[in-house]
Amino acid sequence: MKRKLNQLKMSLVLSTTILFIFSLAVPASAAPISPNFIVRVGSATNSTVGGWNMQSTKFTVSGNFDNSLGADLAVIYNYGNNNMGIIIIPEAKVSQATTIYLTGNYNWDLTKTKFVIAGDYNGDLVSNIAAVYDYGNNDMGIWIFYNGFLPTLVYKSGSGNWNLQNTKFVESSNFSNDYGDYEDLAMMYDYGDNKMGIWNFISNGATFVPKFAFYSNNWNINKTKFVVSDDYTGDFSGDLAAIYDYDNNDMGIWVFQGDPVQGTFTPSLFYKTGPGNWSLANTKFVSSGLPEIVMMYDYGNNNMGIWDFYLTAPGVFSPFLLYISGSGNWSVTNTKTFTESAFFNPYGPYGIASLYDYGNNTIGIWIFGYQSVIP
Repeated sequence: MKRKLNQLKMSLVLSTTILFIFSLAVPASAAPISPNFIVRVGSATNSTVGGWNMQSTKFTVSGNFDNSLGADLAVIYNYGNNNMGIIIIPEAKVSQATTIYLTGNYNWDLTKTKFVIAGDYNGDLVSNIAAVYDYGNNDMGIWIFYNGFLPTLVYKSGSGNWNLQNTKFVESSNFSNDYGDYEDLAMMYDYGDNKMGIWNFISNGATFVPKFAFYSNNWNINKTKFVVSDDYTGDFSGDLAAIYDYDNNDMGIWVFQGDPVQGTFTPSLFYKTGPGNWSLANTKFVSSGLPEIVMMYDYGNNNMGIWDFYLTAPGVFSPFLLYISGSGNWSVTNTKTFTESAFFNPYGPYGIASLYDYGNNTIGIWIFGYQSVIP
């Protein structure tokens, strides 16, 4: 899905006006963005819930879940009594939010659901939802909800074979061509003593086949603050980007380039701020699309900024400030999700969706749409 969207998005970029700043070509995605409030909603669209409780909103992912030309949001919602629901918000229109799946009471423990991600795992061009589940005794399972409501257990490690406490990040993209044009799952694993591994769970359209894809004996996972995925090297296969904390307000972006033939990863440092230039403690959300990496930054006093780290040359990210709210205008603590995807913007192909908590069981969705740029 990401590969197909990236091919479409890159063709759109080539036909878009380019702004030059400091002699660097800024792609259309790095144009300034403006916020567009969609609508508030006070109901989780199910009679068992009197309103939309943000505490019950456990995971949010984006993708094309309804097979239409638009990016949707899928919310994993806790209805209590081990009853999990999947709510689809089509094209980020919360007034049309619909609960499309309920497990029923005592059938799904969300406290054992450790990661939720979206991707096309069977090649039908419709996004699926993947949930990584902890069965205890170091036994991990991967469930795929096809079309959002058809749950299938596609992988189970068996007891003693996988510690989910040591699994720190899970991302989805087509990291390998072993079985065709399906998206895979990459998991970053902490072996302790600054030893880190990346496992590639390769989809064959029906199940997942695990493959050990990278190992480092000099990587501190505690310094790894965010991991996202996209095609950052232009080879139409998935890569991983890790945001790394060097201390002293010095941040780096490492890209683990996926080898579509071998299914392995090769790391390269694409960006480093230098000391005193970026507080990762103030970096609250990181998303990826186009491809570039977008970060929401908390300046304090309810002042929020959105930064775009875009590719100006192969292997080089450059930062660009897309938006700043101004003091008193945006509570980052009330921002509960932040994701970039194609077709979130009603006025163009790119946008960022943010789920915002207004309290009193009421949420809203803000869309940050990229503006046109004229030099």
